[in-house]
Amino acid sequence: MKTIPKFCKQLYLALGILLLLFNIGYLNKADADPVYTVSINNSSTVNNTVLIGNVNYIPLKTGFEQLGYHVEWSQADRSLYIISPDKSIVVNNVTKQIKMDGKLYSALKKEILNKNGTTYITARYLSQLTDSQIKVNGKLVNISNTNIPIFGENADGSFWLKNNGNFYSLKSKTPKLIGKVDLPSNNAKYSSMSINSIKEKKSFVITIKTFSGEPLKNVSTIKIFIKNDEVIYSMINGSEENLETSKNGANWVFNNGHLVNLINDNGDIVKNYDLTKIIEDDFFSIDGFIGEEFMLVRSETKKQLWAINMKTNKSVRLYNKLLSKEEQASIEGNTDIGDIHYGDNLHFKSRSGDTLNFNYFSYLQGAKDMNIEVKLSEFRNFFSN
Repeated sequence: MKTIPKFCKQLYLALGILLLLFNIGYLNKADADPVYTVSINNSSTVNNTVLIGNVNYIPLKTGFEQLGYHVEWSQADRSLYIISPDKSIVVNNVTKQIKMDGKLYSALKKEILNKNGTTYITARYLSQLTDSQIKVNGKLVNISNTNIPIFGENADGSFWLKNNGNFYSLKSKTPKLIGKVDLPSNNAKYSSMSINSIKEKKSFVITIKTFSGEPLKNVSTIKIFIKNDEVIYSMINGSEENLETSKNGANWVFNNGHLVNLINDNGDIVKNYDLTKIIEDDFFSIDGFIGEEFMLVRSETKKQLWAINMKTNKSVRLYNKLLSKEEQASIEGNTDIGDIHYGDNLHFKSRSGDTLNFNYFSYLQGAKDMNIEVKLSEFRNFFSN
């Protein structure tokens, strides 16, 4: 009987170990890397999902938050509290029992599991608990719900805006109705909420962007001032707010296209500007500020840049002050609103000391950008006439 050489035995043993390690790695990879993509409302993708026995598991906290729920952990009773204005769910991580709107349900089997310190829920059970619809198309799993409130939170608070305009904040694991907010007339398909906390005043400034149309070309901004857990002021702007113009000095800027209010951290309106009276009847976006002295606004219809002296309320159309007569005639002769250069193409770029820098796209100069500098003292003189 022939014996197997020692080096062959060692080779076979090494190959066996490699094969075992490969199989273990393959199984772990199959468990950790899902072959399905799970999304919410065909937009946001749920990360870190796992596939076990052809069942898709979603990180519970992530899944509920993307469907408009606040999720918090209670170490005292080792439970997850899942909260929205319409529903309260408590999942006990030890007994695996669930309590929904006060009603206790029997222990779950494989719908919820704990893995590597994370609690997971099946995609199907997530849709069931949130009254959502689930559809599987090939390798895409989509969970959709048209009644999801707009939800946002930071370390200081959690907030919801429902489709009927009711605005809620979270108090002691219970949403509290704190006011009513007007909504844009368009049917928002996607939304996002950002929160600015004013801790010393127990106040918040909430900014909500809503997107509609295809390809999501219509944007509206809802801005809300909250003080002592009450909505004291809100305003809708029919365009996207420029983050650089959301504040002017110490004051928050609320613009609805016609009226601009400057509101301090205490929630007081310190100054307001009725642009339809100061300039003309149109819709205006804010292009920028020059300190706390001048506000630059652009009309929606004519796409022309105006400057307003914020102390005197006087206004000037800037291309009449900064451009030559020939350039002014060229602007006024362009009546094609479909032209990407329709309007005055005049933009404030920066301030360097007492010098203001503007940019202008000129047809007369061979269709090129021009830089225009003007001294602040001269700019002030524009409003003296």
